[in-house]
Amino acid sequence: MFLRAGIVASAVANCNRARDSEPFTPADFMPYVGREPEPEMTTDEQRGAAIVVLLMAAKAADQK
Repeated sequence: MFLRAGIVASAVANCNRARDSEPFTPADFMPYVGREPEPEMTTDEQRGAAIVVLLMAAKAADQK
């Protein structure tokens, strides 16, 4: 999905880089390439997040 944009961005960046610097690659401009996936939340973390969302929703409803 981001490959075409990465190719264009790297071509533009390489035209404007210093001669002694490393060339850019399309992956340098593609999000999520080469990154570690985020670990999944544990059940306790999911429960905690759900509680926070519910409390925020309750507070927003009270302010209306």
